[in-house]
Amino acid sequence: MKTKLLIYILISLMLGQLTVVNAQEVDIPDDSVWSLAWSPDSTHIAAARYNGIVEIQSALTGLVEKTLQSGFISQITAVAWSPDGTRIAGSNELKSVFLWDTNTGLLIRTLQGQITDHITNLAWSSDSTFIAGVSQFDGKLQIWNADTGQLLIDEWAGYLEGLDWIDTRIISAVASGVVLFDSNTGEYIKDIGLQNVYIDSVAWSPDGNRVVSGGMDGVVRIWDANASQEILVLSGHTLPVPSVDWSPDGSSVVSASLDGTVLIWNSTTGQLIKTIQVGAPLLSVKFSPNGNQLAYSGDVVGVGETVTIIPAPTTVSSLILFASTDDFLLYIDGRDADFRPKF
Repeated sequence: MKTKLLIYILISLMLGQLTVVNAQEVDIPDDSVWSLAWSPDSTHIAAARYNGIVEIQSALTGLVEKTLQSGFISQITAVAWSPDGTRIAGSNELKSVFLWDTNTGLLIRTLQGQITDHITNLAWSSDSTFIAGVSQFDGKLQIWNADTGQLLIDEWAGYLEGLDWIDTRIISAVASGVVLFDSNTGEYIKDIGLQNVYIDSVAWSPDGNRVVSGGMDGVVRIWDANASQEILVLSGHTLPVPSVDWSPDGSSVVSASLDGTVLIWNSTTGQLIKTIQVGAPLLSVKFSPNGNQLAYSGDVVGVGETVTIIPAPTTVSSLILFASTDDFLLYIDGRDADFRPKF
């Protein structure tokens, strides 16, 4: 069975009301991986599945080494690995945030917020002491002490989507664009970028000076966080972009779209570096912390829902998923063809 997601290709704000210009339905499998998170040492990746579990996979072998259970049969919609590597946070449709021990795989604590809708995105503080979450339709930013479970901040900000945290600054997106919050108080600081299209995803550059966003219109944008100005407009997707990320050195950004493509861009010039054609809706994409690998999740035709890990591209080429066997996927990259383990 597959659930239907109504995908709004272009949503604009007109006279204070939302106007849907175009829409289409996309099939999303019930076991879809909705969110990915790398371990800080780049050896493992956590995959949050729609069927209610979080899997920890080896980046080397692709084998699932641990399965994290919340005790509830409910969709896990977001996952985040603590910077110190000791805990994984996941959120589900029951409006809860779960914390697991990465060594034992056991549930440590369940965090509860004052919301009526599920938490769609999670982010850790750099010292692994606090965990932040945003609730899309409740429009709330909430921050907990991960050690005690105490809810410290509960701020309403309007419709929120996407989340990232660097030093004392948190970014998310409202209907009008990217917004900046103070992590100490939860208070709104300023707009980083304003536009008339909903934004699906946001991410800080490693140096904290730029922000990349992925829009419902399929456009990726890079913003100057200090000047609150749009720097680059990157067009290439035809459907919404639910996930964006930066390479650890800040030289490139990656975007995953429901149109079935992963696009990698030069973050300074806007040049398209690489196109990865998967041919099925993609929900998450992440560079490994060491910058050597790239992981993305999608429903590969003939293979099923899978997490794919590839070497981080550095040259201009096109990687095409060509065929599969029971254990391997065959990729064609330019003139080269190579089998890689199916994850």
